Amino acid sequence: MRGDPDVVDELTADHRIFDALLAQFNNAPPGTPDRKRLINTLTIELKKHLAFQEQHLPPVLREHLDHGDTLATQKSADHSRMRHLLEQLQAHEPDDVYFDHLVGQLHTQLRTHIDAEEIHLFPQLRLGVHPYVLDNLAKKYRRADH
Repeated sequence: MRGDPDVVDELTADHRIFDALLAQFNNAPPGTPDRKRLINTLTIELKKHLAFQEQHLPPVLREHLDHGDTLATQKSADHSRMRHLLEQLQAHEPDDVYFDHLVGQLHTQLRTHIDAEEIHLFPQLRLGVHPYVLDNLAKKYRRADH
C-alpha cells in the first residue's frame, strides 16, 4: 500500500478541481461576474499546474519513457495552446459573446489534456518510472505554490 500521494495523484487531483470549476462556470448565469471569477480561479490553478509540469515532467519523460522526447514535445505544444486561450480569456468580460466561445475552446483543450494524461501518460509514468521518483516529484509539487 502506498503512503503519501505521488505526483500522479497530485496532478489528478488538480484535474478534479478543473472539472469542478468548469461545472460551476456552466451553472452560473451567463454574463455574470461569477463566471469571470471562476475563470480567473481556473486560470490561476491551471497556470500553476502547467508550470509544474513544464518544469518537472520533461526530464522524467525523456529519461524513463520510450518516446519520451515526443511526449515532452507534445505536452509543450498542448500547454502553449491552453496558455494562449487563457491569455485571450483575460481580455474579455463575461457579457462578451466571445468569452463563452473561448471558454468552450478551453474546456475542449482541457478535456483533451486531462484524458491524454489520465488514460495514457499517467499509467505510463506508473509503469515506467520508479515510485521513488514519482514520490520526489510529489514533494516538489507540494513545496510549489499548491
